[in-house]
Amino acid sequence: MTPMNEADLRVHLAEQTSCSIGLMNVLDLEQKHAQLTQRLNERLADEPDIMLFDVVTEEHLTAIGRLLAEESREAPLFAVGSSGVEYALVSHWRQNGMLPTESLQRQAEPTDRLLVVSGSCSPVTGVQIEWALKHGYAGIRVPSSLLLGNETEASQTKLLEEAERFLREGKSVILYTALGPADESIAQTRDYLRSKGLDSVASGELLGARLGQMARELVLSTGLQRIVCAGGDTSGFAVKQMDLFALEIMAGIVPGGPLCRAYSNDAKLDGLEIVLKGGQVGPPDFFERVRKGRSEGQLDTPSMDGKQGFYEQ
Repeated sequence: MTPMNEADLRVHLAEQTSCSIGLMNVLDLEQKHAQLTQRLNERLADEPDIMLFDVVTEEHLTAIGRLLAEESREAPLFAVGSSGVEYALVSHWRQNGMLPTESLQRQAEPTDRLLVVSGSCSPVTGVQIEWALKHGYAGIRVPSSLLLGNETEASQTKLLEEAERFLREGKSVILYTALGPADESIAQTRDYLRSKGLDSVASGELLGARLGQMARELVLSTGLQRIVCAGGDTSGFAVKQMDLFALEIMAGIVPGGPLCRAYSNDAKLDGLEIVLKGGQVGPPDFFERVRKGRSEGQLDTPSMDGKQGFYEQ
């Protein structure tokens, strides 16, 4: 469902579900808690399948967090959303004295090299890729035809061998299918999918799954410790190919893009450090922040470490 062309989420979600959708809008959320609770009960009396909450301000988040916490005391509550769900709950718990007001910023140790696989068409990710390429990362464009089945197995093997060679030389590597929303590969991918009778939405699953397989092969062949999957659809489908069953947050690099420890029944994948990044998440130097395991402050631009190919703080 990307790009999103409708600001009213009820209309947008109606393209994906036949469920009825109720709404607690921003005017509702401006009310005092007693009135807000009454308004929620009135909306729920209509028995919608989904109750959607709008949000504009930090105060709205806190109010939503309180409603979610109170509703969950009655019965298990199924909540769907971005990291805004967690922000809402944490904001309420802090205001209620259940959590400290300051976050404990955990940092991770730096790693010598990083693998990034990107199926994102976002301009934000495009800028991040360009920043990394200018600062010593090796970039390898992955033709969508290679991932979607038009290319031979030999071509795929050659690309993996090139990535492996860079990694063994100590360089960080970015495998990317597009460089921003104007990349010509996007139209080519859509044309290919149409020729196969597939909707363009299928690109996320097809590209993400293959990028996940490639990431897994490179981790196993090179002993990589840390990777990034860039793109919301890419991340979801890629991680399914990596034999992982759980993630535990290690460090908060940026909101919505934490560094996690992966758990796997495969000893070679257990302990892999991974970031699953939405297309619009993170500053230009995001990948280098992940490599360094740090969350605060922009990286400087001092001398280049020629052996590793990275800018160091």
